[in-house]
Parts: sequence; structure tokens; C-alpha cells
Amino acid sequence: MGRPVKITRRRRSLGGQVGTVRDFFWRKDEAWIVVQLPSGIRAAVPACWTDVPREDIPAKQGSPLVDPSRLLELARYCRELSTRARAKPRRKRRKAK
Repeated sequence: MGRPVKITRRRRSLGGQVGTVRDFFWRKDEAWIVVQLPSGIRAAVPACWTDVPREDIPAKQGSPLVDPSRLLELARYCRELSTRARAKPRRKRRKAK
């Protein structure tokens, strides 16, 4: 992360621009890189469109984004939040004179 990268293939107006690597992710079986351009815009491009060496791209991890064992806890928390939101008394609005 944080290393300079050049987008070597054309994608709209991104081709040839240089930016900074901010993140990697996998979409299906292809590595993608989030690049922050000097303008501050962040763009996601396939890693093969950049000059980043393959050995610098993290391996695809088979772990899920959500831990199934924690879903029940998350559901309880969300239910508690919605119950609290409904339990708050609403203030009456004053009529304008």
C-alpha cells in the first residue's frame, strides 16, 4: 500500500495516469487495485492494467467477508437498535404564530 502505480491501459481518461495504491481486492478471480490519483479521486482498476508486479499483489483469500458465527449476534444488535429507535418519545412540534 502507498506505492506509486501507473495505469498502463486506457479506461476512459485514466490511462497513463500515476497514482498511489490504496487497497487490493478480488472480483471473481481477478485482482483489482484501488488507486488514488493526484486529484484525490480514487479509482478501481484491474491489476493487469497497472505496472504493479504480480508478486506485490496479495493472494486471494478464501475467507468470507462475514463470519457466520457472528451473524446471530449482529442480528440481535440490529434488533435492539430498532427497538430503541421506536421507544424514543417524539417531541411535538410547536405551531408557528
